[in-house]
Amino acid sequence: MMDKNNDITDVLVSIIIPIYNVEKYIGDCIRSIAGQTLQEFEVILVDDESKDTSVSIAEALLRQLSISFLTIHQKNQGQGVARNNGIAAATGEYVVCVDPDDTIAPDYLESLYMVCKKENLDVSFCAFRYVKESNRHQYERFNGEYCIYSRKTLLNLFLKNTGFIALPATMIKKSFIGANNISAPHGCRYSEDDYFLWKMFFFASSVGFVSKPLYNYYMHEKSTSTTFDTERILSGHFSFCELTEYLLTLNVEKEIVPYILPRVVLGHLRSIAQMCDYNDFYTTAAAMDYKENMLKLKSFPEWKVRKLAMLIRVSPYIFYSLVRVAHRLYMKKVSTADRK
Repeated sequence: MMDKNNDITDVLVSIIIPIYNVEKYIGDCIRSIAGQTLQEFEVILVDDESKDTSVSIAEALLRQLSISFLTIHQKNQGQGVARNNGIAAATGEYVVCVDPDDTIAPDYLESLYMVCKKENLDVSFCAFRYVKESNRHQYERFNGEYCIYSRKTLLNLFLKNTGFIALPATMIKKSFIGANNISAPHGCRYSEDDYFLWKMFFFASSVGFVSKPLYNYYMHEKSTSTTFDTERILSGHFSFCELTEYLLTLNVEKEIVPYILPRVVLGHLRSIAQMCDYNDFYTTAAAMDYKENMLKLKSFPEWKVRKLAMLIRVSPYIFYSLVRVAHRLYMKKVSTADRK
């Protein structure tokens, strides 16, 4: 079911916002969107069967700010499917998928759109930063500097450091998405973003990058990235198993593809070690066939990854313990900076 409000005739960018129980945060997200220097945009709210007042808050604020929007209501299927449905309904030349608990810099849209148009690109993205409450409304500004990555260069960078690109910090041409059948898989509720990005980058010959962090990723206790659920995590794992098989059929950058699944498994293991007790960690790791996947990283082109993969194979418990200590130290550092 769809509800529509305030049509505009010249939509350059469609902003997709999947919504599920974010009434505490959605207002700030909408206000940051309203302050964009590029104003030729529409907002598409995708209600993933939210149980709170998130949708009504967003709609009321959008009406108050006279922002064109469309609301799509769907059965609860996760943010991947919500984004798929939002993109399908978009009328803009380009789309961005902003998470409802995050905020964007005033020139976020304009900067990414400018890079795409100036360089005739299908995709551009910016840096992002993790923020806490005290600095989620502080923004850096685009200084006009950007670079262009070739597909090969970007895929290698993404493979080595999967944390430097975020789907919500990415602008994509809608026709490019449709032409290459790029979407999040149904049933996948973990790492949907990375799945989408990997598939997208294999089709993009070049991509623009703005090094300024124009996207604020808000870390809080209810973030999906901080919530442990074995079934949800394994849905992401098995989706990546299917994705890597598909990517091999493309005959593009074939030397990279065999590393994708084990590299993703390593990332998942680091993430879930921060969320759960050791028994749950080990059970999930075993379900992801961690020993075989880590063995595939023995010749990975980065020594830190090779060492971590070897450590997990030798002692999953030591790996688990070290990750948790490192995470506690990091969160302490973030909390200290937040109080300042």
